[in-house]
Amino acid sequence: MANNVSRKKLMREIMETDFVLKELNLFLDTHPCHRAALEKFQRYEQKSAILKQEYEKLFGPLTPSVNDNLETWEWICGPWPWENR
Repeated sequence: MANNVSRKKLMREIMETDFVLKELNLFLDTHPCHRAALEKFQRYEQKSAILKQEYEKLFGPLTPSVNDNLETWEWICGPWPWENR
């Protein structure tokens, strides 16, 4: 159960971080020289990468392109990231 809670918590944090990135991306499309937004975008980009690395280390790939196992296609193993398990 604790593993399931940490999985959900980590997935939620990834989704929240990626939401902020998408919003910043839209803002920067219309304000390309806004320094504070550029800096915030870089920080959230780094945070997203770290969170995704942590998730994939603990629970498996989030996307098919992350599969680096030459023995099996891990993308389909285990519950999907959006499943309530």
